Amino acid sequence: MREFTCAVLVGAAVVLSSACGSSSDDASPKGGGARPIKIMVSVPVNSPSWGYPEVIPTIKAGVASINRAGGINGSKIDVEVCDNGLDVNKSAQCSQQARTDKVVALVGTYAQVASSGLYPILEQTGIPSLEISPSAPVQWSSKVSFPIGGDPFSYVGGVAAGLASDGCKKIAILGYDDPAYMPYIVMTEKAIKYFGATPARVRVPLTTKDWSAPVARVISSGADCVQLHTAGNALPGIVRALKGSGKDIKIGLNQPNLDPNLAAMGDQLDGVISGAPTLTPTLTPAADAPAMMKKYAADMKGAGLTKPSDSSITGLSGWLDLQLFAQAAKTVPAGKVTSETLTAALNKTVFSPGVAGTSDFGQPGPLKNADRIKNFTFYVNRVEGGKLVPVRQVNLVKAYDGLDPSKL
Repeated sequence: MREFTCAVLVGAAVVLSSACGSSSDDASPKGGGARPIKIMVSVPVNSPSWGYPEVIPTIKAGVASINRAGGINGSKIDVEVCDNGLDVNKSAQCSQQARTDKVVALVGTYAQVASSGLYPILEQTGIPSLEISPSAPVQWSSKVSFPIGGDPFSYVGGVAAGLASDGCKKIAILGYDDPAYMPYIVMTEKAIKYFGATPARVRVPLTTKDWSAPVARVISSGADCVQLHTAGNALPGIVRALKGSGKDIKIGLNQPNLDPNLAAMGDQLDGVISGAPTLTPTLTPAADAPAMMKKYAADMKGAGLTKPSDSSITGLSGWLDLQLFAQAAKTVPAGKVTSETLTAALNKTVFSPGVAGTSDFGQPGPLKNADRIKNFTFYVNRVEGGKLVPVRQVNLVKAYDGLDPSKL
């Protein structure tokens, strides 16, 4: 393995950072053969709010499997990793490094509000970004954005659908008092109303640690349920505050923020509504499971990732991004995969993995000014006995009928 540091621009100062790294695993080319195809994984690893380091080994497991099978038309895949830290400056450094290293695509990208640092160089150079979570406006409309899920539309709408189907009449939206998060609040309100409930806003500072006062505001709003727009590490404090209040208020939140807490909290989270734009990943798929879930499990096993904690929604989503990349890249003539040819191929690709809804990148998306969002399928789950149980599948297109995300 080789690693290097990157100069990161922070304000007017340039500092050295270990945000970017390049590695060659056992399945990467060691010399000879066709020239390798280089991709970058850019996710937050070291971040003050939350991180998704599990995406990296999951994508590497998928790359190793593809390389063992001969790569992309004879070319192996090399993986480069860049920790964007959910930071605008670090994200800009990642895209600069992608340009310098002639990366053909970012695969399994998660940058959220830091996408404003990531995308300018990607758009200048035409490097496509295959997104785990297209949660920033630039990802909804940029021609180099290729998301397989409809986050945030699917996450906020799907959780609202699950809460409403569980009988919630008034749903408090507990979220951060920051302009960057306001579009998600508005989307959530629209979805809550569509599914027949009444929304209420409870906004808190980004620095909130004590959840007693916010929970008291949820209760005073008259809400019987609360949908969380907070970091995953806030969940234990919110659960404690709700239990301390003596009120029976159902919680809903997205699954990537639930997953890290479920193993530790178990049946304390019973009744919580969650879900994701994909089926819940499993390392032991049933005989009738979709073929793509079986392949995921086989790739994880082949990489020695066999513990339940190795499997996650974000990891599976990144791995699916890799499958989308491979499907499109294999249609390009051998040795001709570049950012330009890959983007052209992606724009003709219909991706139907069976564990997520279909994304047809050759057709316009249903929302005005959010054309890159193609898939609005969401899989609702509930925690029962400390484990996730599937509840329903919902398509959220109609929930956002008439919405222009550019005006949020």
